[in-house]
Amino acid sequence: MGISAATLWDWVTGRHAVTENNLRLMEVLVRENRLGLVERAKAFARCRHEGQTRKFTGTAYAEHPAAVARLLSEYTDDVCLLAAAWLHDTMEDCGVSYEELAAEFGPYVASLVFQLTNDEQEKNFLGKVRYMIRKLRSLPPDALMIKLCDMLHNMTETRSRPQAEKYMKILEGVMEKCPVAWNEVHEQLAARIREVYGGKEFSK
Repeated sequence: MGISAATLWDWVTGRHAVTENNLRLMEVLVRENRLGLVERAKAFARCRHEGQTRKFTGTAYAEHPAAVARLLSEYTDDVCLLAAAWLHDTMEDCGVSYEELAAEFGPYVASLVFQLTNDEQEKNFLGKVRYMIRKLRSLPPDALMIKLCDMLHNMTETRSRPQAEKYMKILEGVMEKCPVAWNEVHEQLAARIREVYGGKEFSK
């Protein structure tokens, strides 16, 4: 649209004069739930993950989506993708519905989170590695980028050799026949996952 959400936020809060054209642009952003989207997603995720901890480190769970969003920001400044990175585990781990996310953050963000949410029944039936290979190969480019950032942070945090090896089996399975969605950013993230794995020291 040529105008950043931050600039429009300045207009909304009265820091800058609003022209007729800018008013139309603001109306579009408000309709799309884009104003303050990442900040709202951050607050929502921290609230919903409150009391949850990471099994790898025992740290507050919300530090994981924060790290995924930071990794993702190295590759994109798209606010919908960054919001989805913050929210990517809220349906799976916090019982948040698609409808709630769509109402709060818009249908595209909600659809990304839905795509990143595991089907536990199917995962149990197929086994985690086989299920995740199939899932990652079916993801569209944006969702796949977020998922690879998720895997990169998980690989960084884990000290379990079996867990790290499972991530590598998933990655190798996906890359054995790269999905149609695969692009240069995915390739860079895959290389980083392999690099972290190669330099890890395991506790078990």
